[in-house]
Amino acid sequence: MLAPMAALHGVGNDDWVTARDGWNRRIASDPAVSYLFRELYDAG
Repeated sequence: MLAPMAALHGVGNDDWVTARDGWNRRIASDPAVSYLFRELYDAG
């Protein structure tokens, strides 16, 4: 879903995959980031 939106803004697929994977690693490795992301996401 987000890859096509990124592409509309000039982000190539390889760059998108790198960014997505980096973000997923950051969320997995840092409980504070994970918590804040969930709080903000759930708040809508």
